[in-house]
Amino acid sequence: MFTEPGRCFLCEAEGIKKHQETERHHVLYGAGKKTTSEAEGFVVDLCPYHHRTGPKAVHNCRETREYLCRLFQAEYEKTHTRTAWMEKAGRNYLE
Repeated sequence: MFTEPGRCFLCEAEGIKKHQETERHHVLYGAGKKTTSEAEGFVVDLCPYHHRTGPKAVHNCRETREYLCRLFQAEYEKTHTRTAWMEKAGRNYLE
């Protein structure tokens, strides 16, 4: 998934294209998942509002957090198996 510092992945998905402060978010969460996210590239740059301060921020809203997991799982499964995803994430977000 394409992401870069200074461009919020979720803002851009909403059609808001501007350079802004961003924070790195590790898509998989839970024990040991930050390391897996980093190693596999399951990371996105998010503005503080979408990362931790807004009501729909990934750290405040399960729906937003799982939306990112679904996107990353779908992208990962274009070149890998569901079994491989389950070994990394421990959960299927597409069903």
